[in-house]
Amino acid sequence: RSDDGNAGLFSKVSGNVTIKNVTVKNSYLVGSNAAGGIVGDGNNGLLESVTIENCAVINNYISAGRGDSGAGGLVGFLYNSQLGKAAPLTINNCLVAGNEIVSTKGQECTAIGGSFNSQYNSFNNSIFLDTTPIASGWYTKATEVYHNCYTDQDISSAGMAYTDAQLVQVTITTGEGVKTAMPNLDWDKVFAANAGIPELRV
Repeated sequence: RSDDGNAGLFSKVSGNVTIKNVTVKNSYLVGSNAAGGIVGDGNNGLLESVTIENCAVINNYISAGRGDSGAGGLVGFLYNSQLGKAAPLTINNCLVAGNEIVSTKGQECTAIGGSFNSQYNSFNNSIFLDTTPIASGWYTKATEVYHNCYTDQDISSAGMAYTDAQLVQVTITTGEGVKTAMPNLDWDKVFAANAGIPELRV
């Protein structure tokens, strides 16, 4: 929990933000406003962009309470009030798995975020398990924002024709078989396969 009502490893951020090489695991993240595993909320008109790289969010409880925000595995509410739109979100080499992500107000909750619908989003070389990465906003599900991403959730409901180089639904999520199921990821330097779900090497 945080004093400003937002929950996350970083409850509120501003400017051009880059966060690298962190793991949030087995945590309880509850915000009366927004909640995300890495970033809770953007600082209104001061947030310009968010980049999250080489990060893992695993086995957490993440809950948001504000009606317009929702909750997310990586971010909660990314919005620039002065521009009247969401700040761009870039994700590189991330793993989101085993989380319970909820909104007490019934808003969207996804493995990526609660509110993150920017036309400049870019989601790359990442794994999203147990919770869908896709939200209803066009730029949260558009084919061009995904590059070499994998999920075990149903992606057909998005109504998009994802290619194998964009977003792939997989059934194998543990063991050495993930290397075959997710062939476009870097299994030598970034991800590691073991008996359970994949791990980040960094």
